[in-house]
Amino acid sequence: MQFAGCGGTEVAIVDLIELGAVLGAFFEDGAGPSHDQLDQAVARAGLVAGDPAPGGRGTRGEPLGKTKRIRTVMVYATDHDASAGLKLGVCCTDW
Repeated sequence: MQFAGCGGTEVAIVDLIELGAVLGAFFEDGAGPSHDQLDQAVARAGLVAGDPAPGGRGTRGEPLGKTKRIRTVMVYATDHDASAGLKLGVCCTDW
């Protein structure tokens, strides 16, 4: 099965939880997209319901890093919409 990503790139389906771990490592030390860009990518992929901390803040206003956010969203995507998880992965690496 193939999936067309943000830029039309073809991507084979992979284990989204592993992809989330790899993207999480990419986000360490301030690399990768900003929280705002991650918000936009999550929304574009249709995975807002799986984001534990839009804007980098949890439900009680506590900070949550991009690494934990992307891992949690990818677990959500695995359970709810794998194609959307792949789209998010592609979008996050387009910056």
